Amino acid sequence: LNAFPNPTKYQIGYVFESKDEAPYTIKVCDLLGKELIAETRVSSSGLHGDEISLPGLPSGIYMLVVQKGPMIGRFKFNISE
Repeated sequence: LNAFPNPTKYQIGYVFESKDEAPYTIKVCDLLGKELIAETRVSSSGLHGDEISLPGLPSGIYMLVVQKGPMIGRFKFNISE
């Protein structure tokens, strides 16, 4: 899992490799593990990328979590004004 830009302000893009077309969950959590945003999406086969909006989240450090089946990817990022 890779995400960009970091730091960011309004949205964060991400990319990961997928072996098949299947649903996955993307979450944005604070560092205490509180889920702030959660969406279910469908990946394509190969490199899969998308963006997630970060509406109204204050400056700070967050965790982007992508879960597809038993696989979980995490990426720490910074929201900066």
